[in-house]
Parts: sequence; C-alpha cells; structure tokens
Amino acid sequence: MNNWYEASIKSLIEKSFRDNGYEVEFDSSKSWDSNMKRWISQIAESELSQFNQIAKRVRAYAFDQKYGDYSYATDYRSVCENWNHIILGEIKKALGTNLKGKKVVAVGANNGSELAIIFDNDFEEMFFKVIEISQTACDNGKSMFPNIEFECASMDEVELPKDEYDIFMSLRAAYCAGNNLDTIVKKAVNSVKAGGIIIFSISNGYIDVSNGENIPIKGVYNPENKHCDETETSRNINWMKTAMLANGCPSVTLVDAESEILLISRL
Repeated sequence: MNNWYEASIKSLIEKSFRDNGYEVEFDSSKSWDSNMKRWISQIAESELSQFNQIAKRVRAYAFDQKYGDYSYATDYRSVCENWNHIILGEIKKALGTNLKGKKVVAVGANNGSELAIIFDNDFEEMFFKVIEISQTACDNGKSMFPNIEFECASMDEVELPKDEYDIFMSLRAAYCAGNNLDTIVKKAVNSVKAGGIIIFSISNGYIDVSNGENIPIKGVYNPENKHCDETETSRNINWMKTAMLANGCPSVTLVDAESEILLISRL
C-alpha cells in the first residue's frame, strides 16, 4: 500500500481492537459515541471499564498512526497554487484586512503548518490554539511553532470557552471517521464571538503515488469501495452543511478553494 489515504481510520481502529482481543466493526458513517453504544451492548459488564480504556487508546492510536507524521510533500495542496490565498481572502472579507490580535482556534490542524501558510505575514501577530487528537502531531507542532498553543484532544470532546475566538477553523478534518458533527458545530458556534467566522472544509483531492508518479486525483477517498471521486466530496459537503445549519450557523456559503471546499458561516 503506497497511498497514505488508503490506510483508513476504519481499518486502523478495527485492527487495533483485534490486537487488544476485541472483534468489532467500525461504522465510519456513524459517530464514535454511536459505535461505542453498539459495541458496549455486546460487552460483559465486568469488562466495561477495561473496554472503555482500550477504546480511548484505540481511537487516539488510529489518528496518530495516520496523521502523526503526515507528509505535506504529497499533499494535494502542493499542486493547488491559491488554496491558502482563497482561505485568507474569505477571512479578511469577513473580519477586515487588519488581523492583528485576532484569536483563532484550529480544530484538527495537525502540527499547525497550515496556519503558518494561510496567515503568512499576519501569523506572528495573532493568537492560535490548535486542538489535535494526534499526540505526535502536537509534539511536532510545539517544536515547530512555539507561538501556537496545542491541546491534544478529540474535537468532539474538548471544552472550548464561550465567545472567545474570532475565527474557528476545521480544515479537512471534522468529517473524518467517528467525529460527531452536531457536537463539533455547537462547540464552534459557542466559542466564536459575535461577528466572527466559522470555516469548515471538505477535502477535494489527493496525490496518487502508487505507480511511482505523483498524480493528482479529484475527490474524497471512500474506504468502503476503495475509490476516490467527487461523489464522496458532495456527500460530505451535504453532511457538513446540514450539521452547520441545524446547530446554530445562520447560513452557510460554499467556496471552492481548489484543494478543498470551504463551508463558511458568519455569526
């Protein structure tokens, strides 16, 4: 297997559970909590405490394995010249061109590299907090960007302060396997000040390296049918937009940022 995206969170979770003595099926279309309820119903009460501890480790392990040392060299953004400028342009359209002192919470932002690229000249004059489930990514980020505050936590479990941030961002991350979108959007809306902006994005391409060449492919990879296309992109956009409108976002604007589709809401 040569393409990192083929190592799905689903397969990593199921293998890790098997390694710990449990045979489970992870339904990637359902939230982690929904999967847990189904699994727990089949576990003896005497094993529940042990199973819960293993499950927490398994989830963290799967994301750490897939994203901990993520290589941006073969990231689809590397062939999209304007993705960062488009995102920054939408932010400045909403908040104005002077971003000095603005506070950003970036959920699922790995080691923070994308923030330095997006905000560019404004980066050193802003406050950033990254919520990231991968401990390896957090450790890498702390050494790379000492001005970013990192918290290693799942995005649907972390507690965020009310009306604290000007910008909430979750790029190519919230719709990943097991995340509870309703919970995440509620946390986003609660944490952003009036007049602030919420941005989620859905991936819309990968780099295929399986034949020794870097070949861009449009779409999102589906681990169920092992195929990558824009049908999956559209499905995830609809899933994300529905969650945003149902949980406090007054409206949602779609913007094509080349590497991904942005879903933007202004509060």
